[in-house]
Amino acid sequence: MESSRFIECDGFLLNFYDNILNVKHPKYTLLKVTWKEFIGFMLYILGGLPATGKTELSKFLASSLGAVHIRIDTIEQELKNCGFNKLHDEGYKVAFALALENLKSGLSVVADSTNPVLESREGWISVANKASSPYIEIEVICSNKAEHRQRVENRQTDIRNLLLPSWESVISRDYDLWETARIVIDTAGKNPEQSKKELSELLSRNNEE
Repeated sequence: MESSRFIECDGFLLNFYDNILNVKHPKYTLLKVTWKEFIGFMLYILGGLPATGKTELSKFLASSLGAVHIRIDTIEQELKNCGFNKLHDEGYKVAFALALENLKSGLSVVADSTNPVLESREGWISVANKASSPYIEIEVICSNKAEHRQRVENRQTDIRNLLLPSWESVISRDYDLWETARIVIDTAGKNPEQSKKELSELLSRNNEE
């Protein structure tokens, strides 16, 4: 249990105790909210290998929250459509800038990318810090290798001109162990609706901690 902390701001007395923010003022009724509800916006950092289901979950989360969905695949393919064929981290840099702008405007952001290495993960966290935004890291996996392969080989894309990776490309790419992910959701053996329900439950449980 956290110790109680008091902050005075413009006549309001803010008492943050055990993840609950008590807002008091001589002229107003006591208000109790969680810290995340008080902040009002958040960066949701999703990541995982292709065909694990992260874009489906990202779209669901953005729609449920009224958040901005920023998808690396869309950004990188549009850059290629404009003639920028040799990309390194340009797509991520554009995504970071868009996320920062929206967070500073008070909007929640759902970041949808493979997010495979420490550098990209730290980049998203840096965006949250610059915007003074809370954030949560969510890794999406498919632990059943045969099922994952079937998804990779049979999936279709809604992005114009996007060339989907082969199974060999997926399993051979660099993907660092994600030790800081607060939530790990395994979509193996589940349909999209079941995975969406699980994500909602995990987020709700996380908000209560």
